[in-house]
Amino acid sequence: HSGTKFGSRLAASLEMKFGADLKANMVPEWAAGYIEYDKLKGLIKQITSAADAASKEALEEEFFLLLEEQLEKVNSFYLKKVADFEADLEAKKAAGTAAAPGAAAPGATTTTSGATTTTSGATTTTS
Repeated sequence: HSGTKFGSRLAASLEMKFGADLKANMVPEWAAGYIEYDKLKGLIKQITSAADAASKEALEEEFFLLLEEQLEKVNSFYLKKVADFEADLEAKKAAGTAAAPGAAAPGATTTTSGATTTTSGATTTTS
């Protein structure tokens, strides 16, 4: 049936594009955090061509174990990156509110040539 052939070719084309897109858009520094698409795809091909039910069942079990492992890997990588970005953000926030080197600490009073300066937070008043 020609509709089935077209659907199979379309599915194969989309599948090939996904794998190629995944590789083409991979961030090299993050490669260890990506799913091993080719391994999973290879297992699916083995499952669909398995000759007997026992082989198919064993391959399906292997596939789902690998899939779970891959999902855990990707999730762990994602959570680590989120934590790293949050830590960087907090560090930048802290650096932005910290006093510049040589600046008076909040609440400190300094006297220079008869003028008194009191620093409170980000506000400086001269009396």
